[in-house]
Amino acid sequence: MIAARITAAVLPDWDSPRRVREISAGRLPGAHELTEIADMLRHAVARALDLPYPDPEAVRLAALAGQIAPQAGERRRCSGPGCDRELAAAPTGRRRVYCGPACRQRARRSRR
Repeated sequence: MIAARITAAVLPDWDSPRRVREISAGRLPGAHELTEIADMLRHAVARALDLPYPDPEAVRLAALAGQIAPQAGERRRCSGPGCDRELAAAPTGRRRVYCGPACRQRARRSRR
């Protein structure tokens, strides 16, 4: 009880919603770390998404990866082995992973 009074006297706004949000924001990972997390998640579900009828959980996880990664100024590159082309944004549906069929085939063959 005495400690609570001392804390309230020294730090009157230590538990205000604004201060708690500031602390929470300080504990979040940075943009680079979030991008790495999203890329690992995309890589983990990529094989499941290559099928004609992917599992709904794989689609959900891919969408989650899109929400995790910062969207502003993000440039995506082809995931094909040895390819470094920048990907154009897909008009609808899920995000592109490869720049074209040749890179997709090369990636599938390299996994075997």
